[in-house]
Amino acid sequence: MRILLTTPPMRSFNVSGVVFTNFGPYNLARLAANLPELPGGGRPVVRIADYNTLRLREHRLAEDIRDFEPDLIGIANPFSGYTRGVVEMARLARRLRPQAVLVAGGQAATFQWERHLRGGFDFVVRFEGERVFADLVRFLAEGGRPRAGYPGFRGVAYWDGEVPKQGQRAAFVRDLDALRPADRDVEPRRRGLVSPGWSALTEIGRGCPYHCSFCSQPGMWGRYRRRSNEAILAELEDLARRGFTEVNFVDDTVGVDHGDPTRFPDVTTALFEEIARRGLNLKIGLCLRADTTARHPEMVDAMVRAGLVLVNMGFESYTRGGLAAVGKSESSLELNRRASRILRERGVLVWGSHIYGAPSQTDEDLAATARHGPEVSDFFRLTMASPLPGSAAYHKMLARGIIDEDASLDNTYWHYNFKDGRDPDKVRRDMSLILARYYASPASLGKLLHRDRAVRRLARRTYQGVAFFALHRALGAVGAGIP
Repeated sequence: MRILLTTPPMRSFNVSGVVFTNFGPYNLARLAANLPELPGGGRPVVRIADYNTLRLREHRLAEDIRDFEPDLIGIANPFSGYTRGVVEMARLARRLRPQAVLVAGGQAATFQWERHLRGGFDFVVRFEGERVFADLVRFLAEGGRPRAGYPGFRGVAYWDGEVPKQGQRAAFVRDLDALRPADRDVEPRRRGLVSPGWSALTEIGRGCPYHCSFCSQPGMWGRYRRRSNEAILAELEDLARRGFTEVNFVDDTVGVDHGDPTRFPDVTTALFEEIARRGLNLKIGLCLRADTTARHPEMVDAMVRAGLVLVNMGFESYTRGGLAAVGKSESSLELNRRASRILRERGVLVWGSHIYGAPSQTDEDLAATARHGPEVSDFFRLTMASPLPGSAAYHKMLARGIIDEDASLDNTYWHYNFKDGRDPDKVRRDMSLILARYYASPASLGKLLHRDRAVRRLARRTYQGVAFFALHRALGAVGAGIP
């Protein structure tokens, strides 16, 4: 069996995605590593085609299909704003390779499985994929076919004749160490952004014990589960031997231990102390919460000794009302400032993420974000509120008629999709002006020539992303758009 696994192409609205295109498709490499033995012996032959680095064209799917002749084509859809493009890819694949089985997966496909089936897919792998996808591959290898049902298996949406059906939900993998780590031999390699070697993604754990209203992570991954420090260290040592010098942990927030936020410092600190002791010489990026950082600077110290250079921190807002609107009432302006100070005093760059335009955010809330966001961030990220399918905010707003189901297709960090009486064009203009002032400021422009390599490279990638977005908007205005 020949399996082609691929990603949708980069979209112009995803400026931060342009910045971090140096990381390969870790999720697909995890799927490849955990495929089963086939009935006749051996394992499937896998090709991973990563279209995430493309700019001025959609993808190379046609070329990959003709060259590889796959029996199964899997497309990961991580975000509902990509769904239209993913469906177009499925239709192209069906036309070029009608005998291939088409499978979708990822967060967007998980929560909008019927849309993906009706868009051309035979199956949708929902929620956590490694074991569910392995079961599906085994089913197909043993003679199972699309539209003939999917008896006895969990975690898959499928066609039963002409009727789309949702199978029972599969249990999450409780012991993440039981899964094989990503297959780095089939994963496309990318050069590091702030280091000379290769870059890689990996994970400490999955799930989240917090419940930010706009986030779909708790719904997607369930209760927090963590790999053992031994398994993580073994993978990092293997990466170092292979010439990887840069690692980004994909966890939504690092520093959580087995669902109990009060226990995380000890285990996480021990992990990073051991990374430092072993001298792996890695440049590290990860996500941290502001309250975690402010309460546990000793954990940050261990991370810095291990090689931490960049933290993505979701500040989101700075007023009591603005933070409550996105489910972060426990935070505050002072807490965000303290977390930022702890990181920056230790030489760690802060990628500060912020949400703009949530329906209950007032003009005062939005003005505070524009004022304080650049102050606490080395790199200021501002995106339009886009509640994700699977999040508490999405389902609440859908029930109240503030958004409709099709609005998720326009989750582009740019569209204002809420029916709350605001003028969408004005909200978009106001956000654009905030960003224009930020990118035109001497402080931001000066980072393009900064003496520190990490600052300089991140700044240049950021401006490339902004230019890509502006070019797309300009070409779209004259009917000559690019993705």
